[in-house]
Amino acid sequence: MKEYNLEYLSRNLGHLTGIPVRLYKENKEVYYYSMVGLPKDPILLNLDDILKIDDHVAFYSAPYFYYYGILNYLDYKMVIGPTRILPLDDKTANEMAFELDIEKDDLKDFITGVKLIVNMPIESLLESLCSFNYVLNDEILTVKDVMISKSPKNQFEKAIKTETYDHNIINDDKTKIVHNSFLVEKEIMNMVEDGNYQKLELWIKNAPAIRPGTLSFDYIRQQKNIFIVTATLVSRSSIKGGMDVDDALGLSDLYIQKAEMLNNYLDIYNLEYLMVLDFTKKVNELKSGSSSKLVISVSNYIIHHISEVIKLDDISSALYMSKSSLSSKFKKESGKTVDEFILEKKINEAKNLLYSTDKSLSQISLYLGFSSQSHFSRTFKKQEGISPLAYRNKN
Repeated sequence: MKEYNLEYLSRNLGHLTGIPVRLYKENKEVYYYSMVGLPKDPILLNLDDILKIDDHVAFYSAPYFYYYGILNYLDYKMVIGPTRILPLDDKTANEMAFELDIEKDDLKDFITGVKLIVNMPIESLLESLCSFNYVLNDEILTVKDVMISKSPKNQFEKAIKTETYDHNIINDDKTKIVHNSFLVEKEIMNMVEDGNYQKLELWIKNAPAIRPGTLSFDYIRQQKNIFIVTATLVSRSSIKGGMDVDDALGLSDLYIQKAEMLNNYLDIYNLEYLMVLDFTKKVNELKSGSSSKLVISVSNYIIHHISEVIKLDDISSALYMSKSSLSSKFKKESGKTVDEFILEKKINEAKNLLYSTDKSLSQISLYLGFSSQSHFSRTFKKQEGISPLAYRNKN
């Protein structure tokens, strides 16, 4: 059997794509190459799951709409990633750094580095790996071979996969499918626009069966097409609810890209539910009990800069308003000063992190832009009447 210089191939793959590449032997890293400097490798967030994948060519869909490409050869595993379809923003980069426990001194380097990783469609990434696979494993694979799941479906999936549609039946006036989706869509979109996620969750528990019509004669394609329609509707409703246009459309694109990588009916269906809920919660976070355009604009700014020290000067410049005009108008429309509103948003985010993560107080204070852990703790206690640690223990 011919021997290959896998480090050479890994390095060339990194050069060709601009994406970090690792080489593992028996699940231990033996080589790493990246054209960007990263204080800590993002793959650590998903490494255990990635190492379990043993197909010759495969991909792994990770949080933050990232994905990794995987190539297995004998007892070696080549992993390239993370990359995604759209550029990474500062807020998401900060969230990744928070998840990875990046130290304060390394934070700037990490954010700069991770944003420099080349964005690449999953199809292009897999094309590269299929070429390398042909050399190493002497196997011809296409992107379609990799994207379509090889794993056995459950019985429900098998049943719906073999279902075929008869064009004559569908077009027969006596047996036309009744479209009942319009009123249901309208009700859901109103909840998204209002940011009423509590009502949405309650409604979903008793949701009626929806007949959206036939968009494809392949069942998985049908579900993906429905997903795309839903993503379009909820993104537009979120914009009407106050969400930033680029944020809403960018998030919609990312969800659609993720759905296209799925080939299981239930996975697509569940992702659709999570997407609608995600958009609704984001609108709810923006509104904060007020439908004022100014309050929503300030809220949008804070959300984008949650990890920074936010000053009135910064917001007034971003909104093209004088400080005095912003202060007086905001107070009139929200009943709070801008500084009080900033603090409320940061403390609410702190409460979410204390409740849903095991991150230390120092990590949370760093992520939220406080000067120190003690400053964060004092501010939290003054705002909530209880220390951050006591809040976590209580909840």
